[in-house]
Amino acid sequence: MSGRRSVPRPWEGGLVEMQCNVAQLLKQPTGTTRTYRFDERLEPVDGLPRRAVVSVLLTRTNRGILAQGTARVEVHCQCSRCLEEFDTQLEFDFEEEYLPTRDIATGAFLPAPEDDSAFLIDENHILDFTEAVRQYTVINTPIRVLCRPDCAGLCPTCGKNLNFGGCDCPPEPADPRLAALASLLDRLSTA
Repeated sequence: MSGRRSVPRPWEGGLVEMQCNVAQLLKQPTGTTRTYRFDERLEPVDGLPRRAVVSVLLTRTNRGILAQGTARVEVHCQCSRCLEEFDTQLEFDFEEEYLPTRDIATGAFLPAPEDDSAFLIDENHILDFTEAVRQYTVINTPIRVLCRPDCAGLCPTCGKNLNFGGCDCPPEPADPRLAALASLLDRLSTA
């Protein structure tokens, strides 16, 4: 990809970012498009995917560049039931408009957008998808993540992971307030 900027790789100690130079696209008329694809391994940082495969369509708008893409990311999670750590994949679509900070024709800095949460194209006309992909990853990660659908969780008494077998804890005594329901259940199951 001719628009890609060279970025350090994780084994070189830097964070790989998903970036492209959009200077030429900013010079084009509204409606002009470019397509990019990224397949990056990222430094493991909380909230960031470990790997991201991103396909994005960039469209020149009257204000900047509209990015419409699909991402498949690998995230490191902790199971809500058994607390085991595992990797899982998420797939999501995203759409964001990126606004330039510098006029492409004159080189003059543009006024800051009213929306201070807007995604910006930097002064060198580099558009960076890393933060958008991170934010969409956080939004699309379920609040309650399970290592597998039938996760048995932890024993509430001794804390043993029940996915690896039962424990020797005695069963908890039944709540006496539910005795009437238990007898009804027994009658229904024998009928």
